[in-house]
Amino acid sequence: MLNIFQRKSETENKNVETKNPSPSSDNESVETLSLENESLSLDNESFISFKTKTNSTVDLSIKSITESFFNFSITIKKKKEQLVKSVKDKLKEISSSKFKNDFENFIDKEKNKKLEDKFLGYYECIIPDNPELSIPKIYLSTARIDLHEEKSENSEKAKRLVLTKIKESPVFNPFNNNIITLFIITGKHQQNSDGTGWTGIKYNKLPKWMVDDSIKDLVNCTPVKGLGTYNVFVDKIGDTDAKLFKDIKLKKLEENAKNEKDFTYKMILAGYYMIGVKEKYSNSTKLIPEAEEWYKEAVELCKKAAKLGSIEAKLCLGYMSSIGFSIEHYDPEKAKKWFKEVIEAFEITENKEVTKEDVITEKKATEETNTIKEITIKESITNKSTSDKTSVNREATEEATGNKEEINASKELARVAMRNMAIIYHNSYVIKPFEWKNFVKITKLNDLTFKKLTRQKLEIAMRWYEKSCELGDSQSAYYLGLLYESDHEIKNEDETVKWFKMAVKLDKNHLYAKAKLGRILINKDNVSEDEKKEGIEMLKYAAENGLVMGQTFLGDAYERGQIGKEINTKEAIKFYFKAAEQNSGYYSHVAQFRLRNFRASEIIPAGEKIENVLKLYVEELKYYYDNDEKMLKNIH
Repeated sequence: MLNIFQRKSETENKNVETKNPSPSSDNESVETLSLENESLSLDNESFISFKTKTNSTVDLSIKSITESFFNFSITIKKKKEQLVKSVKDKLKEISSSKFKNDFENFIDKEKNKKLEDKFLGYYECIIPDNPELSIPKIYLSTARIDLHEEKSENSEKAKRLVLTKIKESPVFNPFNNNIITLFIITGKHQQNSDGTGWTGIKYNKLPKWMVDDSIKDLVNCTPVKGLGTYNVFVDKIGDTDAKLFKDIKLKKLEENAKNEKDFTYKMILAGYYMIGVKEKYSNSTKLIPEAEEWYKEAVELCKKAAKLGSIEAKLCLGYMSSIGFSIEHYDPEKAKKWFKEVIEAFEITENKEVTKEDVITEKKATEETNTIKEITIKESITNKSTSDKTSVNREATEEATGNKEEINASKELARVAMRNMAIIYHNSYVIKPFEWKNFVKITKLNDLTFKKLTRQKLEIAMRWYEKSCELGDSQSAYYLGLLYESDHEIKNEDETVKWFKMAVKLDKNHLYAKAKLGRILINKDNVSEDEKKEGIEMLKYAAENGLVMGQTFLGDAYERGQIGKEINTKEAIKFYFKAAEQNSGYYSHVAQFRLRNFRASEIIPAGEKIENVLKLYVEELKYYYDNDEKMLKNIH
């Protein structure tokens, strides 16, 4: 293991040379506009001065304090005015035509950007297990969909977005107890005049959307309803209901959670409140706004558990602030604070382990200098002492195992927290790329461009993904691969391959990474035959395990003759049908488009199977692509 102190020293030296802050800072790798000697200093010493000064040197008179605060507020106001003036002056110096062109290009991209194309990250938290109550560890992954971003009054567009995201939601290994949910912010508008309900169209219609034929088998139980929100549980495995709601001893859990000194029960109860078990337990099918109160109870339980030392509680608090189970609870800044505390806890644990290793190394060195004494002692060992020594060794082994488990658990929480942190910045980059506060991070006039302004959050997100990868997170590696594959600002095929390979290395069952990497390898120039064969095997693995993307990619490979010595239309049609019939988003639509072409050229004869696919295709083309097939002609 790399010496943590050596690593810290190297990092400090590097920071001195490059002046790049760590990713724990929102201003990472970017400096604020320099106001030279007039910049306001708020360093640590300013805040601890009252602790270090003696009473004789501190004037605590009311008049002094009042004057200090008055002068302080005046100073801040002046600095703000100077900052705004400085930015405006810089803007005036820019070529008006260039800035205008950049602005027009930006607006065009924003207009063409569909809500469903925006990044949809799944925030994650971990609910601990409890063997006594037969409760397994649960990984809760939730994407936040705000339908307010869909400005259209046509609720059908919002419906199609929700249905698509349900169908495109990831499939996880059921043995990992992953629960996938979509937290959908519909808005409730206002109460009816008779007080019986709310007038929000999307809010009232969403329950009916959930029985749509295309997704009704994917939605697990009735969505949990809050005030202006729904939490929809996606079940692509088929046994989520059994895992979650069978034999739950909720009343016993609630009783045990009252123990002020134990945080485990509090955390598990909070987790079940978060996934709506309180409603499920009562076998109620009525949607009620009381769910919002359960979220508040979950927050309070997690806060109590955090005070008792639960790192999982801090992760869950960050998760809930990222999702925002209500407008009141949506607070990305607070989420980042909780995630940072999780990361810091891991660093402390790792630091302790390194220190322990140093102690062990020093002890071994001391023992080697006393070899002669040890030989003398060994010669006099009795059977009893041998037994005692065995017992000591066993205890030492158990202690080492316990420490290793503690570090692994802490590492898992940290890498999830890092990924969550990256997703916050990633979503902010996509949804709100052009923000005023990005101006103040520009240091040079040449950097004051739309490209630079929209890259601030992305650069921070990428660094957090990379840090998560260093702790073994395959999903972060996959997200990095997607960025380098499709983001026009940083597109780079070599980096794309690098990160998809990393995702597969960290998780050999990562279907999405295998499908993406497999397709790249079979299409890439200057790739060995062994690598092409590896790519084909990856595509087959993803396709045969039900991944729509993998099925469409594999069908395309057969259609183009990339597998075997010639084009294999029969196999291509076989895998296109598998993808098309799932009707789950873009890659299903591409497969439907290909099958339509095969039917038009009479390669596929008439029949019920192809007719059903073509009906789906007509619907999907109308709702998602405005009857324009351009996006479906070339697979992306």
